[in-house]
Amino acid sequence: MKNHYETLGIAEDATQADIKKAYRKLATKYHPDKNNGSAEAESKFKEVAEAYETVGNDDKRKAYDNSRKFRGAPNADFFGNFGSFRDFSFGGRPHDLRHLTIVVDKWATIKELMEGSTFDIQYVVTKTESGSTTSDNKQVKVKIDLSNEIYPISIENGRYSITLKVRGGGSSQLVEESDFFGKKRNGLISGDLVVRINIDMMGLSLEQSDIIQNFELSLHDILFTEEVILESPMGKKYRIKAVNRDTLSDISVKIPNQGLLSAFGNKGNYIFKILVKKPNFSNISEENLQILKDLLIDVNK
Repeated sequence: MKNHYETLGIAEDATQADIKKAYRKLATKYHPDKNNGSAEAESKFKEVAEAYETVGNDDKRKAYDNSRKFRGAPNADFFGNFGSFRDFSFGGRPHDLRHLTIVVDKWATIKELMEGSTFDIQYVVTKTESGSTTSDNKQVKVKIDLSNEIYPISIENGRYSITLKVRGGGSSQLVEESDFFGKKRNGLISGDLVVRINIDMMGLSLEQSDIIQNFELSLHDILFTEEVILESPMGKKYRIKAVNRDTLSDISVKIPNQGLLSAFGNKGNYIFKILVKKPNFSNISEENLQILKDLLIDVNK
């Protein structure tokens, strides 16, 4: 069993702030984009992400700590303590199959996912029966096209991701279990295959099916430019004729049908939130600064 604390280089009594700090440092160090596609760095990045996902969440951390304590006990069962009735479904199968579930991480930008991306998922399934373990190489393809399909996008600790689960697609283990009446029997327990697509949002954010981009304009552009070109990380440019110069905040420009597909079948908007860039007064002379102050006094009368 992996020691997530050692992976993150932290003590087992570390605070959540320490855990987050360690994760950010290691994620930056081993991020695939910063290591020229190094397989070793990608593998390390996955370990760090997996460790943080577990101990960076209070509930998951508690369950992880408890499982580690139990595994250290004499004659510990591979599936944990079957003595508690709440650990059983009707057939006696334990609910916690994390050790059999295979998690595969992939990375993509929101632009790639909007254009349609195909991922080749290669993983190894192990099967243990009567003390004998066999391994089998598996491969599946996952295609994601956010412009035409609906996928649940989750956000945790500022990270956006799409998680797909294949029931029974993970490893399996033959174990002794109990049926509803406590009778012992052998059963094959199977885990899942979980494919997690981590999304680089390219500075964008999501509000339901709308894609939001903060866009800075200078005070000069707001006041004197009759035409403004707004450019998105998606590679698209939009020309707007004028910006309401009487409102220097909360300016939004909506591009219809350029967002994500909603559960109702319609597409959201691509929204530019116009922010007024703070002027740099460091290069203005005292004389001109006084003139500006006088003008502002006249405007606010």
